[in-house]
Amino acid sequence: MATARFAWWPGLVGALALTALTLLALVLVTRSPRLARLRRTAAVGLACALAAMGGTTAATPLLRTAAVPADWRVAMCDVGQGDALLLRGDAGVLLVDTGPEPDRLDACLRMMGVDRVALLVLTHYDLDHVGGLTAALGRTDSALVGPVAARDDERDRAALTGSGAAVQEAARGDSGSLGSLRWRVEWPERGSALRGNEASVTLRVDIGPDARGGPLSVALLGDLGAEEQGRVARLPVGRVDVVKVAHHGSADQAPALYDVLGARIGLISVGAGNDYGHPTPSLLALLAARGVETLRSDVEGTVVLASRSEGVVVWTSGASAVPP
Repeated sequence: MATARFAWWPGLVGALALTALTLLALVLVTRSPRLARLRRTAAVGLACALAAMGGTTAATPLLRTAAVPADWRVAMCDVGQGDALLLRGDAGVLLVDTGPEPDRLDACLRMMGVDRVALLVLTHYDLDHVGGLTAALGRTDSALVGPVAARDDERDRAALTGSGAAVQEAARGDSGSLGSLRWRVEWPERGSALRGNEASVTLRVDIGPDARGGPLSVALLGDLGAEEQGRVARLPVGRVDVVKVAHHGSADQAPALYDVLGARIGLISVGAGNDYGHPTPSLLALLAARGVETLRSDVEGTVVLASRSEGVVVWTSGASAVPP
């Protein structure tokens, strides 16, 4: 049975916001002619406040369910200290990174019933993002990859090509669709000299309403650091429902980007008991101050999201048993 939780600003900010909305509502229902002008002002204020709360699917109830939703849209695989995320439209699955170990990715693909990957995105070539690549070889149609920085990076590209995948280097402005799922590359700039984390392929994904479920928008930030996040924040990325938090929740974050994205759900892919202290207290405070509901793989295990008229549905496998 699903249980509802409404996304709201936490702490003092939330209390003040609730008080302000209550006062506006009281003014609206007061019928005194002397308050007519004030009622008009209150109506505008209330509309603006509700618009600020809305604009994202996740501003509706966040629901917990006891079973993997058949209409799932996003799955953050529990791969330990690494990234592997699945996003599904009505014409195929997008996989972003492969985690550190093939068996961990393979287990997630089997659990989610994914036999074929229409598009694989390798944000960059650190082992915690590409170490599970062999689990995707032979079942991937095409791949978008970050710029290479070392000979091992070239080997990963060659392995994809050799397995039959069409491989393209990603750059800002690249876009495409898998039926109801539309993706767009926001970073890195074409021809950039950046490599590694600084050049992490950053995506916006919009899954439109279809026979599988309702709309959901996601920003995936790879391992992007604060400086590059600040640059992305100045681009017309737009607001989203969900953000895959950058760099496993490290302290190297730009608050401006999270302000621009306006997400109400934050996915943190991180290993239990990792040696890096991820996610950091500063990152968690940053998200909490913005009313972001955090879902962590070290605490929740694999996290699966579906989008329905009543809200975003969340299923989790339970506390991670995967070593960092």
